[in-house]
Amino acid sequence: MQAAEGSPVLLPPPLLLAVRPRLAPDAPPLARILITQDEHIARDDAGAIVSAQLTIRYRRLADAPSQPPYPTHRFLACYARQWDGGGRTSLTSHDPYRGTVFLDLEGLEGNRIGSFLMNQVVTWARRWPDAEVNPITLLAHQARGENTIRRNRFYEQFGIAFAYTDDTKAAGTAMEMRAGQLKPWEHMPDNLSVTPLEAAFDEQQRELAVLRLDQQTIQLRERALRRELQRAIAHPLRFAARQIWYRYAPLLVGAASLTVLGALSLLVLTR
Repeated sequence: MQAAEGSPVLLPPPLLLAVRPRLAPDAPPLARILITQDEHIARDDAGAIVSAQLTIRYRRLADAPSQPPYPTHRFLACYARQWDGGGRTSLTSHDPYRGTVFLDLEGLEGNRIGSFLMNQVVTWARRWPDAEVNPITLLAHQARGENTIRRNRFYEQFGIAFAYTDDTKAAGTAMEMRAGQLKPWEHMPDNLSVTPLEAAFDEQQRELAVLRLDQQTIQLRERALRRELQRAIAHPLRFAARQIWYRYAPLLVGAASLTVLGALSLLVLTR
């Protein structure tokens, strides 16, 4: 996927998105999101693009091997050439005249995951800068408290302006715009980091190698302790004597050293 001129360079999927708390970007990751992307393009006999569909799939990876896998969700977008030679694009559907957005990642709200995915969509849509963007409609029943501000900001950060029905900004419709007027991110938020899938696999292999080495070390220690236990069972008196020696040897050596020093001191005094 080629970004339009002026948009930031993003790693193309498949990739792994590490998500940290928005207010604590140096904290350990809250989650890792696997993101893949499919594009289907139809062309006319001259090779010009008639329509295009984008499907971005995302799935939160399980935090532990025993944990059931999370479901896969989608972001959709499309472009369609119009009969008059113009174009129309939807940022939220495979239908250029409709669409909706749902971010189904419970517990991760407000950490810019949806914005990251929409930024991928916006970057893709700018390939047809003259295409009319299907207007997005905001419904009042979708607005609840602070969620209203977050929902509106979700779209407005990409240059989408709304004609709101009242000052509460709970409902409204996006104003007419062209895809070239969309504004992708200029930089990645501090709490998000992306890794190409191949690099993520390489990193996982390195982590597994370290774990295997740790496991081998533990196994060697376990075998050594097992041999020591077997010797203790076979020769209990010898084992007890050795334990007493290990415990009191420093004291005995220290006492012997003091005795030797005392004897040397007396020898010097008697001369």
